[in-house]
Amino acid sequence: MNLKQAAETFLARQARSQHPAGNFDNAGRWSATGSERQACCNAVRSPSRAFPYSEMTHCRTAKHIAHLTGQDERAIVKAAHEIERAAQREHQSTVSVVKLDYDF
Repeated sequence: MNLKQAAETFLARQARSQHPAGNFDNAGRWSATGSERQACCNAVRSPSRAFPYSEMTHCRTAKHIAHLTGQDERAIVKAAHEIERAAQREHQSTVSVVKLDYDF
């Protein structure tokens, strides 16, 4: 996975439009499964009844995405910010054009 794809994955997971691979148990605790589980996950609190989403929350971080994709964590965050700024500029230019078209 290249840096842009890693940053897009990070943004999608942060926005909850993409979800990490995992399963819920009978008590509602979520755990990462398969290749989703990385070395960085070992430092995270084990899911419990009090904190059922501790691993899921971790799997949405830049640190986890960096381990998952082999990219640098800081580079992922920087690329994600660049993608967000580009999207914001695109949105602003679209809004400006629409506003001009309907300005009487």
